Amino acid sequence: MRYLFVIYFIVCCFGLTGGSSFAQSDDLRDTLDARFESDLTTPYIGEPFTLQLTVEHPPHIRLIEWPAIEGDWDAFEVQEIDAIITEELANGDTRYTQTFQVTIWTTGDHVTPPTVVLYQREGETQILRARVTDVFFSVFSVLPTQDLNQLFLFPNRSPVGFFYLPVWVYVIMMAMVGGALWGGRRFLRGRRARRAARLSALKRLSPLAEALKILESASLQTGTRQKIDTLRDSIRVYIRRLWRIETEVLTDDELLIVLKDMKLLPQSDLDDLGSILRKLETARYAGVGVDNAMLEQATEHIRRWLVRSDEYVKGRDER
Repeated sequence: MRYLFVIYFIVCCFGLTGGSSFAQSDDLRDTLDARFESDLTTPYIGEPFTLQLTVEHPPHIRLIEWPAIEGDWDAFEVQEIDAIITEELANGDTRYTQTFQVTIWTTGDHVTPPTVVLYQREGETQILRARVTDVFFSVFSVLPTQDLNQLFLFPNRSPVGFFYLPVWVYVIMMAMVGGALWGGRRFLRGRRARRAARLSALKRLSPLAEALKILESASLQTGTRQKIDTLRDSIRVYIRRLWRIETEVLTDDELLIVLKDMKLLPQSDLDDLGSILRKLETARYAGVGVDNAMLEQATEHIRRWLVRSDEYVKGRDER
């Protein structure tokens, strides 16, 4: 009887232990597995490596929120983020994986930042948190300090020497440079003075005289387009000097409208001016019929118009 009681006691103890083990195994199946994995745990500073987040869970668990890993992630710099890949395993579990291209810019030992995955059991409203298993990294400098045999000193070399020059050579060189600077400055000042004198002389001229002087300078231009621009400038300078109209900001059509509205010239002179400007504009941009004969004819036409317009203005002022 005593032996039967001992056997019964042992069977009960075994049943309780086995039941708790199975219950514990079932409880373990109610959680999900989240872990980080890397192909390189000892990278050099600035060396890219792959970090993978893997999450596995049984069918009765639903994933609520995936952790956001991007940008400056603690000591890690996330450079590339792949899409999340979903797999159905043979045992019915679901596996999610996401790969990141990561770089660390600080030497020493590092661990992935604390990361959690939110999930929920089927039939429950409580949201649970699963901590992702960390990965440890040891980041080395680019300098191979772990292999001291690779470090060596270059052999001694003789110091670099400079050739010697006597002091009087330096004095002569400095004098030459100073003379060149002084001569260049004097040349530029003289050039500015001559240019200012020419401008002053032009300002003292009457509007008609200045326009005719510009008109005569057109023959000295080498390019056809430069000659045409000089012919146009003679007309615009005359109008600007005589009536203080800002011809630089006006097109040909706008200039004709302003002259017409101000009633500064008779309609026949305005029509003649419009014909001159249109011919110059066509020749300048289209290059139609542009030769020396045409340019000489245009020059003479403009000269007659300037003289006739100036006589009209003077006669009107006298009246």
